[in-house]
Formats: sequence, C-alpha cells, structure tokens
Amino acid sequence: MQNKTAWILSALFSFTVFLASFAILYKHHRYTQPSGLKEGTEIITGKQTLAFLQTNAQNRNADISLQHLIPTGIIIKSLTIKNKNIIVLSGSIWQTYAEQDQKLKKEVAILNARKTLITPTYERKTEHGTVYGFDFQAEMIEQFDYTRFPLDRQQISLELAHSSLIEPVILTPDFASWKSSETQKIGVDPDLKPIGFVIGDAFFSYTLEKSVTTKGIDDYVFSDNFPVLNFNMNVKREVINLLILVFLPVITILVLSFAFLLMFRRLFSRPHSYITINAAILFALIVSHQRLRDLIPSTVPSYPEYAYFLSYLIILFNIMLAVRYVKTLGSTKSIKSMPRETFLFRTMYWPFVSTVFFIITFMFFSS
Repeated sequence: MQNKTAWILSALFSFTVFLASFAILYKHHRYTQPSGLKEGTEIITGKQTLAFLQTNAQNRNADISLQHLIPTGIIIKSLTIKNKNIIVLSGSIWQTYAEQDQKLKKEVAILNARKTLITPTYERKTEHGTVYGFDFQAEMIEQFDYTRFPLDRQQISLELAHSSLIEPVILTPDFASWKSSETQKIGVDPDLKPIGFVIGDAFFSYTLEKSVTTKGIDDYVFSDNFPVLNFNMNVKREVINLLILVFLPVITILVLSFAFLLMFRRLFSRPHSYITINAAILFALIVSHQRLRDLIPSTVPSYPEYAYFLSYLIILFNIMLAVRYVKTLGSTKSIKSMPRETFLFRTMYWPFVSTVFFIITFMFFSS
C-alpha cells in the first residue's frame, strides 16, 4: 500500500511540475518580445513621424524646414537565413522626391548591410512628386541570441538612409503607399514564407546615428544624432520539427534510463552488459548533442543543452549504480539481497527530472 501511494504521489508531482514548465514555454512562445532589441522610436503614423522629427531637429539645433524629408517605402519579397547568422533579404524600395528635392541624387543606402545590390527599376510622376523605384538585395550579419533556441525570437532590421553624406536628407515611412489590411503586414509580401521561420510584427522605427568619426567631412550628417529610418521584422522559428529534432533523443534517453531502473534486478544478472548498454546510449547522446551544437553558433550553452547535461548525469548515475552493486555484492548470487534503496531511486526519478527541467525552464524563460 505504501508503495502504491509513493508511486501516485510521484506521478502527481511530476505531472504538475512538467505542466508548469510547459505553461512557461507556451507563454514565452506566444507573447515574449524578441531578445536584443535595438533602441529606437517606433513609428506607426505620419503624424507621429513629423512630431518625432521636429523634436529631434530641436535637440540638434537644426531647422526642420531645411531638412529634406523623402517618403520611402519598402516591401520584402524574400528572406533567407543561412550559415546561422547571415541574413539575405531582397525586395523593392521606392522614394518620392518633391519638386524642391529634385536636385538630390536619387539613391538609397542600407547602412547595416555588408553587401548590397540596388538597381533602379522605374520612375513615375505623381501629384506629390516623382516616384523612383529600386530592386534590392542585401546581405547582413546579425548577432542573434541563441540561448533560448529553438524558442528564440529575433529581430531583423534594415537601416535605410540617403547616400549623401552632407545633405540633411531624412527618410520617412511612406504610409500612404499601403492599403489598410488586417492580414497584411506593412512592408512584407503576404506570400513571403521563409523556410523554418514565421514573420511576426513588421514596423518602422528611428534610431539616432552617433558616428564616432566625421570621415574627414566637416558637415558630415551622421555625426550629430541624425535620425536613421529602420525597417524591422520580428521572426520566430517553426518549432514543431525543431522540438522533435532537439528533444526526441533526450526524451528517449530519459525513458530508457527509467526502464533500466525498473528492470534493474533482471538486468543486473549480467552487470557488464548493463554497463555496456548505458555506455552505448551515452555515445549516441554525445553524437546527438554534437548535431545540436552544429545548429547553434554560440559559445554559451543554450536551453536544450541543459536537457542533454541532465541526460548525461542520469546515464552516469545508472553506470555508477551498477558499479556500486558489483563492488558491494561481489557476485550475482546475492542479487536477491539488493537493498531497497533502488525503490527510492525509481519513485524519485521523474520528480527529480521534472524539478530540474522546471528550474532550467524558469531560468531561461521567466523574464
């Protein structure tokens, strides 16, 4: 009766703790903002844009009427994340130059791209000025935070500016170019479905350029808190396949280890085979762990790696348990006199695993 009560309490405790861990993971996956967000001012309307630029001009002791405000739109048509942290984006950019701005070069620059290919595609006159269109491809290096992989959420940003280094040209979001739609994200092609990722919010923001050098130019515009237009996309992973890939080996190991504890007396009749089986499982786990490390270009251990560390600990415990009984009992004939402490190991197995899993999950995802 006592044994049955112990098993019931073990099962209820483990189920409750696992449920609490999954609740933390679900809350993070649904509601948490991306890590490593850039400091900036989010812009969602034209009125808000003008208010921000007026305040910025006052802070820089500049005359807003002397600034060239160029409405700029963008649409992302493809997104590829390769080599872990290299981002390749392509799409279209358009700018509207009013009559008084026609003397400016009709060019756009992506400041944070290491490689860009920008090609003029069209020119059209409208009642607001002349619209110039460009196709672009940009390759960037993003320093993503992989500690919460595969539930990590990242932000991809394009820093858009005019190519002039001396003219006070400020790009503004061309909100009038988008049709209002609840299902269409601003600046993102609705047909864009990057492999392995889901695009969340997409929005414009302003960051203040604080260049530490003037590049030898006396009136270099980017050295005085000059506003730079950012187009941002929040992305997260399609986690189902990754969760299977990452955690299935660990779950299999944990279940097998528990099964070994349940059958310890029978398996111990051949202790060397018991140790060999655990050693083989340990080797398979190391191979799986190495595959995980190949997916994550980070020197800091990520969330799923702690599950692997837990599996290592349990496998080594099983091996040490077998070694202990080989040493104390001396022969398999005395296996019937094995201490009852193995029952304690069995009943405490899942409470221990669930508690460690909860602690790890809380440490990574509670904030």
